[in-house]
Amino acid sequence: MTWNNFTLQVTEDSHSDNDRTPVGSQAPSSFGGRDPDLENARDKLPASVVEENHDSHNICQASHDLPPPDGGLTAWLQVLGAHALVMVTWGYSTSFGFFQAHYLSLLPSSTPSAISWIGSMQLFCLLFVGTFSGIALDVGYFRWLMAIGSILLLLGIFMTSLATSYYQLFLAHGVCVGLANGCLFVPTSAVVTSYFTTRRGIAIGLMACGAGTGGILFPAIILKLLPRLGFPTTIRILGCVVAFLLCVAACLIRPRIRPRRAKGFIDKTVFRDSSFCLFALGMFFLYLALITPFYYISMYARLLLPPRSTSSTPTTLIMVMNAAGIPGRLISARIADKITGPFNSLIPFAFLSSIILFGWIGVKSVPGLFVFVVFYGYTAAAILALFPYTMNSRITPLNRLGVVSGMVYTFVSFALLIGTPIAGGLQQLDADKPGVEIFRNAQIFSGCMALVAGVLMTIARMMMTNGKLIMWI
Repeated sequence: MTWNNFTLQVTEDSHSDNDRTPVGSQAPSSFGGRDPDLENARDKLPASVVEENHDSHNICQASHDLPPPDGGLTAWLQVLGAHALVMVTWGYSTSFGFFQAHYLSLLPSSTPSAISWIGSMQLFCLLFVGTFSGIALDVGYFRWLMAIGSILLLLGIFMTSLATSYYQLFLAHGVCVGLANGCLFVPTSAVVTSYFTTRRGIAIGLMACGAGTGGILFPAIILKLLPRLGFPTTIRILGCVVAFLLCVAACLIRPRIRPRRAKGFIDKTVFRDSSFCLFALGMFFLYLALITPFYYISMYARLLLPPRSTSSTPTTLIMVMNAAGIPGRLISARIADKITGPFNSLIPFAFLSSIILFGWIGVKSVPGLFVFVVFYGYTAAAILALFPYTMNSRITPLNRLGVVSGMVYTFVSFALLIGTPIAGGLQQLDADKPGVEIFRNAQIFSGCMALVAGVLMTIARMMMTNGKLIMWI
């Protein structure tokens, strides 16, 4: 029942109750009756004021009930603001390969697995907080999320510039930055989705390109400034860049869906859809493998270079991998929109990532490593863009986007938490092997996880379509 119908019914009921009131008695000024003083005050108002107030209420309500605009200046400004926000969340996170190598030199007593816990905690918090930030979005606290996330992000970055020990780096770079990203990313993704229907894929692709843009920008700043200014000053400059991008996002992003009453942290209706649950499980296995090359490619490159080399190749590889992700996100999203559908596009990329990860085992030279990062950067970026597109396209109505997407992100976040530390632990098992051979078990593990993910999502897709091979989904 709409608010206008509700008001009409109450008015009719109040007339009926008043008609039944005995002559000479006063009509009750309660919910079921009419207050004479209020009626007299209303009658004294100009008719134009009453009509304008009624029309403005209808317009306000209708603006939230209309279907997504699927384009227009306001909708594309949301994409621009979300692009800036993804730059400082995923873009900063996928640049951790540089920090992995730098922290190992800063803390020589730490193992690669221990250092990777900093980066994995950052990504874990980014998605784990999704359940809570998604619900906060649904009930109308988007501005609070932006404010809290922005403060925490800047605090974490500037504290990283002062950190000198492992626990300080873990709290500042891992926990504080991760919690901030969790407050910012999941609600922003849901807001962008609510503005589009047929162009949702390209919109999410453009938003997700922020990870590639940030993954180029931040390593480029580090590469240029670190040798001259040192680590603390360079990180503070990164913080200033992040602050500017946060201001851009705060000025542009506007939630469209009307807030609803919170019904808890879990939407139990999701568990009735076994195919959707299987899809989420497949993404869990895929995320166990997906980030490993981003974190360890810099170390891998150092082992291929001459000892004590000062080459910028390790940082350049991170930039190239992120740059290759820009067309990966855009092209895959466009194909998903126009031809295949998001899920039909996601499954082949899952299998392709498995093939490329197994192929990583045979890379023994720097030129070969550049080829690897181009192909893998393209593939991984396509997966990162198609995942939210596939998930959000299965969630109806739109006012469930926040809580349901938050649930899935929280589940998948545990894969990001343990994936890279497992790879680092497998690397330590082969520490006595020469050169890049120490990565062999980690490469096999990552390839197998991506393969399992592809199989699970294929089964989920067949369940969704009742076995139909040709179907947009």
